Amino acid sequence: MFRRSIRRQRRTLLAGLACVATVAMTAGPTVAGAAPAAPESPGAPLALNDSGPFSATADASLLTLDIPAVSPALLPSTSIDLAHSIASTDSDADLVASRDGAQRSVALAGTTGDTSLLGAPISVQETIASAPTNQSFDDVLVPLAAAPLLDLSVIETSAEANWASDVECVAAEVPLSRADQTLADLALLGIAPDQSVLELDTDDDGAADTEAATYLASIDGPGDARAVQARATTTVSSANVLNGLAGPGSAIQVDVVQSPDYVASATGHPGGATVTGDQPVVNVQLAGEPLITLDDSNETAEATLTDLVLGDLLDLDGAALLPDLLTDLGLDALLPVVTPIEDAVQTALAELQPVVRLSIPVDIATAADGTSASVTASLLRVEILPPEALGAAEPLADVLNQILGAIGADLAAPLLSLDLAPIAASAVAPAGGIDCGGDLDNPLRELNKHASALEVAPAGTFDYNISVPNRGECTITDLVVTDTITGPAGFEVVGTEPDATVSGGTVTFNIGDLAPNQTVNLTITVRVPDDAPDGATFDDVVNAAGSCDGTPVQQDDRLDDIPTVRRNFDGPCSVEFSNKDASHIEVRPGQTFSYYVHAFNSGEEPCTDVEIVDTLDDRLSFVSCNRGCTNSGQAVTWNVDSIPGGSSMVLSVVVQVADSATGTLANTAVITPSNGTPVTVDTSGPVITDQSLPKDPAMPARDGDAGLPGQRGPLPTTGMELPLALAAAMGLGGLALAAIRRRGMA
Repeated sequence: MFRRSIRRQRRTLLAGLACVATVAMTAGPTVAGAAPAAPESPGAPLALNDSGPFSATADASLLTLDIPAVSPALLPSTSIDLAHSIASTDSDADLVASRDGAQRSVALAGTTGDTSLLGAPISVQETIASAPTNQSFDDVLVPLAAAPLLDLSVIETSAEANWASDVECVAAEVPLSRADQTLADLALLGIAPDQSVLELDTDDDGAADTEAATYLASIDGPGDARAVQARATTTVSSANVLNGLAGPGSAIQVDVVQSPDYVASATGHPGGATVTGDQPVVNVQLAGEPLITLDDSNETAEATLTDLVLGDLLDLDGAALLPDLLTDLGLDALLPVVTPIEDAVQTALAELQPVVRLSIPVDIATAADGTSASVTASLLRVEILPPEALGAAEPLADVLNQILGAIGADLAAPLLSLDLAPIAASAVAPAGGIDCGGDLDNPLRELNKHASALEVAPAGTFDYNISVPNRGECTITDLVVTDTITGPAGFEVVGTEPDATVSGGTVTFNIGDLAPNQTVNLTITVRVPDDAPDGATFDDVVNAAGSCDGTPVQQDDRLDDIPTVRRNFDGPCSVEFSNKDASHIEVRPGQTFSYYVHAFNSGEEPCTDVEIVDTLDDRLSFVSCNRGCTNSGQAVTWNVDSIPGGSSMVLSVVVQVADSATGTLANTAVITPSNGTPVTVDTSGPVITDQSLPKDPAMPARDGDAGLPGQRGPLPTTGMELPLALAAAMGLGGLALAAIRRRGMA
C-alpha cells in the first residue's frame, strides 16, 4: 500500500455498481511509505458467502467552484475542488488497476480534486490507501506556494483501507475505506487585500473537516447480517463568501447551524434502503446583520440585484472602454451600431442588474427492494446568473443582449457556481442481503431492543421494549433476560411487564420456557428525574440466556444514547409525532412477529383517556399483547389513562401469519386522546417470504418525522425572506473577477 505527495495531472474514478476509484499519477511521485508486498495474483472476484457483489462510495469536499470561460481576455475558466475526501469499496472489482492484486477498497484524501485556477492546473498533494493488504496513513500537508490565489495554511489528511478477504467480512465497526481531512485557514481567489471569493478562518471556531467512509454495518437478521453503508460529512462552522469584492460591506457571513452528514444504507431486503442523517441549515449575514436562514423547508431563494448594478463592477467611464470590451468579446461587428450611441449603451449597461440564486440542494433516492440508496447535497450553493436587458428600447436591447450573451454564452447558465460543503454517498447491496457468517443455529438470534421515543422530558416516562422470539426447533428452557440501564442520576424503573426483579438500573425477567416460534415482548417503564440535565442520554444493554436441548444459548443487544432528555416541550396534548412499526422486514408463513405503536405526547400538558385501536390484517391471527389490551376479531384496543407531557410508551401486539399467506402485511392504528386531535399511524409491514428478517423498529421524534433511531426530521426556520441587499452582494463573484482580471488585477 502506498502514500504519495505528487503533482497530479488528472485522477480517474471508474464507476462500478456504485463508485470504483482508480488513481492515475504522473510527474515523478515521492513515496512517503513503503508498500507491503501485494498478492502475487489478483484472484477471481468472489461474493461474500455467495451473497452477491456489493459496492459503496462516499465523497465529501469543502468547496467546489466553477467559473466557465467567459472570454480568454476577460476570465479563463476556473474549476476548484478543495479538501476532497473519497472512500470507495467494490467486492467485485479491482479499484486500483496499477497495483498487483485485486484492490477492493480505496481511500483518497486530496488537498484538491481536479483543479485549475484561471485556466492553469496547480500542484496537489494526496494521501492514498488501498486494500488488501490493510493500510492506514496520516500526513500533515504543507501550503501550496505555487498557487498564490489558493492560500491553504495547514491541512491534515488520513486514509485507511481494510479488506479481510473475498469470502470474509471485516468487523462491523471497522471501515472498509475511510478518508479524512482537517483544514486550518483558507483564502481562495484573493484578488487584493481583504478581497476573496471565499475565506475560512478557523482560529476561533475550530477546523473544517471532510470525511468519507464505507462500512459493512451489522443489522438484525440471520447469521451475521450486514448492510452496505456509505457516510459523507463536511463540518464547517463559518465562512465568508464573496468577501469584500464590492467594498467592505459586501462580505457574506455564512454561519452554519447544521452541517450535512448523511448515511446511505442498503440491506438488499424490501424497505431496507435508507438515507439518514442531518439536513444542512445555514444562517446568512451581510456586514454582521442577520438576513436569512436556509433549511430543508426553505431550500431556494432567488432575486434580481437591485442594490448593485453592473456599473459598480465595471469601469464604464472613458470613450475607449466600450470598444475595447466589444473587441475582447469578439463583437467588432457591433461597433458601427454602438459608436453613435456609446453613451446610452454605457448608461444602460451600468444600470443592468445581475441575478443570484441561493439554495441548499439535497437529492435522495432509495430502491423499494432495498438494494440501493444514494444522496447528494451541499451546505450552500451560490449561482450568479447573467442579467437580462429588459425594458431597454431598440437598438439598445439588441446590443445589450448580444454583449450579455457573449459574456455569459448562455443567458440561462450561471456565470459562477459555488458549492460549500458538497457531499455524496451511495450504497449497493445484493438482493437478499449480505451474510457474513454468524451463528444461524442460535434460536435467540433475533433478540431485539428499542425505546418508545428519541426524546423525553425531565420527570417524563418512556418505555424500553424487548422482543424475544425463539427461532429454533427446540424449546428454550430456563430463559432469563437481564437488562441493564444507565442514565442521569436519579432515574427510576417504575414498571415492568411481566413482573420482573428490579435492582437499581438492572431488571431481570425469569421467562422459564419459550416454545419454538413463540415470541414474548417485555416492557420496562423508566421515569426521568426532575433535575435531569438537558441533553442527558440513556444507554441500555440486554442479555437473554437459556438452554436448548441442554446446550447453553445466549444473545445480547444494546441501545446507546436513546432517548435524550429535552426541556423544550410545550403546548397542549399532541400525539402527532407518534408512529407505527413492525418487528420484521420479512416473515415466513406461520411465523410469529410483533407490531408496535409508539404513542408519544410532544406537548407539555398530559394526554388523557387515550384510546389506541390497531386493526389487524385478515391474514394474521392475534396471539398476545401488553398493557391489558382487549381483542375483538381483528381489532386490538388499548385504553390508557394518561400520557404525561414529553412522555411516551410502547403498545405491542404479537401476531401469527397464516400458513397460506402471501404479500405484504401493512398495519394501521388510530390514537385518540380525549383532549387532543386523533392521529392515524401506519407501517408498510413485513413482506411474506421464505426467511425471517428482523429490523430495528422506528421511533417517533420530537423534532420531525418518524424515522430510524437518530434520524432528524424537519429543521427550524426563521420565516425570513431573502433581502435584496444579500442578493446584490452575492452577485459580485463572476462579474467582479472579470473586471479585475481585465484591469490586470490592480
